[in-house]
Amino acid sequence: MKRERYSPLQPLNMNNQLLKNVKAEIKEKIKLSKSVSDLELEILYLIEECERLNNALSEISKILKTVNQARRLWKEHIGEKE
Repeated sequence: MKRERYSPLQPLNMNNQLLKNVKAEIKEKIKLSKSVSDLELEILYLIEECERLNNALSEISKILKTVNQARRLWKEHIGEKE
């Protein structure tokens, strides 16, 4: 059985490796955080677009109601003349 030699630098090497692992993990979390922020911004943009579309549909609905009312009145007017 071979026995590993103890090096006084061994704890330091382990700490350096742990530090590298922590740095890598932090970098990964920063990337994920940025991705989440980008997604949140995209969702907010889409919500604003949906609100604009909803407002536009509401305006179109009002116009269609007015057109239908005018058509009905016109038909009534034509019917009275005949």
